[in-house]
Amino acid sequence: MTRSLTKSAAASCPFWRSANSCQPLPSILSLVGVLFTSSFAAVPRSGRCEPLAITARKTCEALPSVVASSANFGWGEALALSAGPVEPTFRGLFEPSNLCPVLWQQEKAAQASAAQAEEEWDRVEALAHYSAARKFEHEGELELALRWYQRAVRYDPQSEAAFQSAVRVALRLGRLEEAARLIRAYGKPGVLELTQILPVGLFLIQRGNYADAAEILELTLADTKLPSNRLAMLAIRMELGRLYFLTGDYEKSAGHFAEVVTALREDAPEPLTAEQRKSLLRQPVTAWRLMGSSFLLANQIDRAEECFRQAFAAGGTQALLGFDLARVFKARGAWAAAESALSDYLKDPREEDGLEPYRVLTTILENLGRRQELLSKLSEAQRARPDNVPLAFALAEEYFRQGMLEEAAKLGEEVLEKRPTIEGWQLLLRVYQQGHDWQKLLDLLGRMQQEGVTLENLEADLRKILIQPEVRKQLLDTLISVPPSDEKKLNAQKAALASLAIAAKEFPTARTLVDQLINSGSEHCLEVLLELAFAYGDSKDYEAGCELINAALARSRDAAQKAVLSYYLAGFLELSGKTEEAISVAKQAIEASRENPRFQLRLGWILLHAKRNEEAAKAYRELLERWESDHSSSEVRQVVREAKLALSHLAALQERFDEAVEWLEQVLDEFPNDPSACNDLGYLWADQNVRLHRALRMIQKAVEAEPDNAAYRDSLGWVLFRLGRYEEALGELQKASAADPDPVILDHLGEAYKVVGQLDKAAEAWQKALERFLEQDNPKEADKIRKKLAEIGTQVPAPAPAKE
Repeated sequence: MTRSLTKSAAASCPFWRSANSCQPLPSILSLVGVLFTSSFAAVPRSGRCEPLAITARKTCEALPSVVASSANFGWGEALALSAGPVEPTFRGLFEPSNLCPVLWQQEKAAQASAAQAEEEWDRVEALAHYSAARKFEHEGELELALRWYQRAVRYDPQSEAAFQSAVRVALRLGRLEEAARLIRAYGKPGVLELTQILPVGLFLIQRGNYADAAEILELTLADTKLPSNRLAMLAIRMELGRLYFLTGDYEKSAGHFAEVVTALREDAPEPLTAEQRKSLLRQPVTAWRLMGSSFLLANQIDRAEECFRQAFAAGGTQALLGFDLARVFKARGAWAAAESALSDYLKDPREEDGLEPYRVLTTILENLGRRQELLSKLSEAQRARPDNVPLAFALAEEYFRQGMLEEAAKLGEEVLEKRPTIEGWQLLLRVYQQGHDWQKLLDLLGRMQQEGVTLENLEADLRKILIQPEVRKQLLDTLISVPPSDEKKLNAQKAALASLAIAAKEFPTARTLVDQLINSGSEHCLEVLLELAFAYGDSKDYEAGCELINAALARSRDAAQKAVLSYYLAGFLELSGKTEEAISVAKQAIEASRENPRFQLRLGWILLHAKRNEEAAKAYRELLERWESDHSSSEVRQVVREAKLALSHLAALQERFDEAVEWLEQVLDEFPNDPSACNDLGYLWADQNVRLHRALRMIQKAVEAEPDNAAYRDSLGWVLFRLGRYEEALGELQKASAADPDPVILDHLGEAYKVVGQLDKAAEAWQKALERFLEQDNPKEADKIRKKLAEIGTQVPAPAPAKE
């Protein structure tokens, strides 16, 4: 029985929802790059996108000659003899019965050791893919080679040769993101060369993916070649310490920095030379302070103090040392010493240290029982350094805390003019709201709208205050009574009030304001209009969404804006039951924005939602013909991924299971840990009662990624059921059916109850499943449930006569 996909193309999530930056020390991986020369060279992408049938034919043609030469694996001769001509279709591609019938018959006979037999055959299939990939790589077919190397390592994660080859080819193709996913999924210490890992690590760091970069760089520490170059090893530890610091994992950060500090000590067994120290630290004051901060946050206080004093010795100021030591004494609870140390810093405070010195001062005074002195100390420091923005903000905050709203507003406005920050916006919002200065509050909200600061950026308690009815009424009355003469400013204020109304679910007010923005042609129109449309979608008022977007389309003169509006309108039209109109509008959007694959994806989604499956499959295939070979951006690859998930779903609906499996295999080639594909492929195998142990592993991976996903829980329960682990299966299926379950989940639950002898609960689950199938107008599945109920002696109503 095919269950609707939950986390991919047929997702139940709404279509309209598909859519601390401080780096205290620069990356020093370039130092490692100097020490080790990269061995790969980027090559141009082929730009080819062959149909899967051709890929299958080419692969099967490649197998005999390549596998015959793979004597090291032991299976080469058997595979070469069994790999004959194969029809260019999905059916049976690399199925065990086609590749090695004798071995497969032995596996079928070994029922007592099914898991071991599956694992053995996984290795056989991995060899087949690896062998074909080697031939493709030799012939320069790098894209095909990469695909089969990826599949080989997925079938046999212990194969170092397949893994190394997959990463090597991904790097040659310039697909660093794909290489990163491979390494994260299958990487083991000591398997890859440093020259393969470094470019991937740098790529992730440049993208801000610090946690992923750290995970990959950790693999280098077990490289047997690395300890011979001590400086390179220390540089990597320095980088790992920095990355873990940026991700907030201070224990790991401190662990790596500890190795660096030990090596830097003068009494180290093998002291570094002055030149090596200079290369490693680069910016010594910043580096020592970063390491000290990491140790402090990991509660390694003595090490922190050592690093802070080293920073001072390397050229840091006395004031900076005072701040750092104040933090150390604060951690030790030595409040008087902390105050004394910080007093040196407050004589010459630095902007780049942000608000932390003043937060430390607050804590110190609170613990000394002298909190009331904070205002005078901040005022004194601010008079000496009037241009220090963080200090001024800290003083404005204290004014607000003590109810000195006029002083807080004046200083807060000065701070915001010099350096707009989310903290500054929030402080002034609180000041104006508490002082009931509605005009200034309205002006500020309008400025925030112009600067792109949304309600979602604000703290939750402040959002609640701003959407209260009395606050919104005061702001709206102010807008009506004293409208600004500047139309741009007026429209920004209207957009801000519309956002407040939307957040409060006061849609009539929001609609009035949005209509006014549409009529004025405001630049703020599109953003708040879509915000309101999404709110209509969340409340299932699709007609209102259509009406709103149509009104905007009628007034819009901007081609790009019209394309975006058409994209969303097409989705709302489909959900309103106007499929033909939705298709027409989606095609218009595609014509207006041919370089955006999302627009083409929308057409496939509409056809899939309308159950026009053949047309949907055609639309998704056309999308792949245009975009599958494009690896220029992550967004394009996500669109390709979604199209393949949808095609798998469509193939499964038509019971073309080999094709459904192949599409999911292709997703997992490129995204080996993708939860949707892992779940869907595992479920397909479980439902067909094949490859159950591999299916279990894949579904467990999906559940681990999203433990609250009911569809994944159902898949886990179903594969456990197929494996005969009925009590475990029942537990998982009960979790899956806890809230508004799919009828297939209820059907599975009924099967589990039946097999453990709880027939009354089985009947209850199947009765609910029957009702759901009838609601979905699915008589075929409903009849199956009726038969199951009859088998356990439960009376069910006869099906209604077919309509003429």
